[in-house]
Amino acid sequence: MMNSSSVEKQYFTIHELSEVIPISVSTIRRRIREGKIPSTQLGGKRTRHLIPASFLTEMKAQKSEQRHDSEAPVQVQKPIAGSTPRWMNSPSSLHQKNKQTERNFNA
Repeated sequence: MMNSSSVEKQYFTIHELSEVIPISVSTIRRRIREGKIPSTQLGGKRTRHLIPASFLTEMKAQKSEQRHDSEAPVQVQKPIAGSTPRWMNSPSSLHQKNKQTERNFNA
């Protein structure tokens, strides 16, 4: 008799896939409809979707590649030209401007 743990799965159901990867069942169903996750329905429409195990290994490989790509240096955006908005000014600089305005107004 064969041990079931030694046999690798060839297909996953939607619920099994959602247990293996942290994606909800509804998201998996939506991605199947969009064609982002390959699946087959052996009995035709209204039967369960079977997702090939090769998809899971490909997805894990892509995730590891993304991790390596994310280690690349991050490009810093250049500041936009123009004056700084008033709400971004520090409270101390606003207080000094208010005093100057009062002096000019009272003079």
